[in-house]
Parts: sequence; structure tokens; C-alpha cells
Amino acid sequence: MIEAVQGSGAQILLVGVPRKSLFADGAPLYEELAEQYGLVLDNDSIGELLRDPALKSDAVHFNAEGYRTLAQRLHRLLLERGAL
Repeated sequence: MIEAVQGSGAQILLVGVPRKSLFADGAPLYEELAEQYGLVLDNDSIGELLRDPALKSDAVHFNAEGYRTLAQRLHRLLLERGAL
């Protein structure tokens, strides 16, 4: 899938989703894929933000503020990496 998207000329932002665990971080697979394919990776934001109850609507989903915060972090990362 990554090769097909890159073949179309699009750039990919890979966002790591943590394993099912209260304090899990992103899986090593995301780092391996990012390195192999030269992708911009955020392997921390979702896990970090899910630890803050004020940013969640339930145990596994963000509320509006959580999604806003995630979007801001991803935007900042894209700017830092020169993707925007």
C-alpha cells in the first residue's frame, strides 16, 4: 500500500497507533516502515494524548479537544519536516 501511494506521487504521514494497553507506545513496526520507505512518522502523539482523560470521550476515542490537539501536533510535525 505504501509503495502504491508513493508511486502516485503523494507523500505519507505515518501515525503510530499504540498497542492495546493503558500506557503503551507506538509499535516498533511503524519505525521500521518509516525507515524503510522514508516516511514522516509520528509514533508518539496518539499514545501520549490518550493518557490525558480531558482529551477523551471514552476509553479509546478522542473528544473534540483531543482531535484538535492531535491535528495541531501533526501540523507542527509536517512543518518541521518541510512537508508543508
